[in-house]
Amino acid sequence: MKLYWLSLISLLIISVFCSCAAGQKGEKQLPSSRPTEREKESQPLSVAEFSKLYRSSTSESERRAVSLLAIDKGAIYQGGSISSIDEIFGTNFNRKLPTKKELKRAGVIHFVIGDTVEGLENSPVARAYGGWHLVVEYNYQGKILTYYLTNLNKGMSTIVDTKEHFSIAELERLYKSSSTAEERRRLCLQAIDSSIIVTTGPIASIDRIFATHFASSLPSKRQVERTVLLPFGSESPMSSNSKATSSVGDVDKWFLAVQYDYNGDIQNYYLSNVQKMKSAN
Repeated sequence: MKLYWLSLISLLIISVFCSCAAGQKGEKQLPSSRPTEREKESQPLSVAEFSKLYRSSTSESERRAVSLLAIDKGAIYQGGSISSIDEIFGTNFNRKLPTKKELKRAGVIHFVIGDTVEGLENSPVARAYGGWHLVVEYNYQGKILTYYLTNLNKGMSTIVDTKEHFSIAELERLYKSSSTAEERRRLCLQAIDSSIIVTTGPIASIDRIFATHFASSLPSKRQVERTVLLPFGSESPMSSNSKATSSVGDVDKWFLAVQYDYNGDIQNYYLSNVQKMKSAN
């Protein structure tokens, strides 16, 4: 049984190279998004099964992959119970519900091996984390309000477990050949892991990879900053005022949210299929 779970995790993150330029030597390519026969047989997975997968994970990237799959398969969703988060990740947020006066709290699940598993977003423990993590906001009833993945710590990008770096040119080529939201999300994660999408980095890098035009429409000094949503299942970016709601099991709803200033420098970013509530920004 242990061997089965280890094999399944390996299938989640294994690099199976594919693209229209697959025959060209020396070109990096993203893993295929097509499910293997074993992945097809494993669908859908229960909360308990995701818990086993997560406990069997041995790296930051494996934990992140399990987290994404849990969201894609509907084990984690807006309006769901925070107890599902506790069961999957081994946290205890259900015992730390906010009061009616507080309305909501934000819990943090760290993916870096050896880091503290959990912490409330405003606690000293949570402020000390680095690398990728999942932030979950929940209310006094124990219902999930929003969630997102990021690698920001104290407003700065933190890279911990990256083994392979891609160039802007390679990511640009891969985006042009991508055909699914899952491929584009994977490409975006690789851009962050490669420190191309990074705090204080130029928004022009995102323009080049994803064929957007954010750098040509910078906020004014009076506006200071602007937030845009780059949906992976659509050709057109959205403003932060656009409504983005989760749809259980729908990978097409995922997006990259990016905040940049009047100098064209990236200040903040996160990935989700649920837009943060305005009060959380």
